[in-house]
Amino acid sequence: MNSRDKEVLDLLAGRRSGKARRQAAVRVEDLAGLLELSPKLKAKKAAGATPTKAEFDALVAELQAMSADHFGADPEAVLWEHAEMLKDWNTRLRHITDAYHRRGEYAE
Repeated sequence: MNSRDKEVLDLLAGRRSGKARRQAAVRVEDLAGLLELSPKLKAKKAAGATPTKAEFDALVAELQAMSADHFGADPEAVLWEHAEMLKDWNTRLRHITDAYHRRGEYAE
């Protein structure tokens, strides 16, 4: 190990003394504490962060209503803009269904 490598290792490990020690990016003994969540945080659910089946079902119902309305387009006069938008939405929905059914890029 050359002197530069040793200096970097000492800096990261917090083994440098005085002012140089305060410049350490992180001390090795502190890493475990940084990566560990407190039991209090592990036990609490984040408020509003847990999706519910009701929310999912509401989104599905909205998609069904959008489909019944032809996604706001006149089915007799479909424009390229509408076709491209629907193609994009189909791609997004396909990612969701493929992930669930483990198809395509999500296949194991």
